[in-house]
Amino acid sequence: MTRVPRGYIARRRRTKMRSFASNFRGAHLRLNRMITQQVKRAFVSSLIEIEVGKRGIFVVCGSLG
Repeated sequence: MTRVPRGYIARRRRTKMRSFASNFRGAHLRLNRMITQQVKRAFVSSLIEIEVGKRGIFVVCGSLG
């Protein structure tokens, strides 16, 4: 069975993920599967950090009022 290349949309999706991972190091920058895992992990970590920061701000502002 011959290999059929994937289409434009799949390539565009991988390119977009690769642009998010442009400042990673090593294999996290080069391998598509690892890029997707690390980008998802980075987004989750950033959301958690945002929520923790908001919680701290509400605690400080609540004690002032």
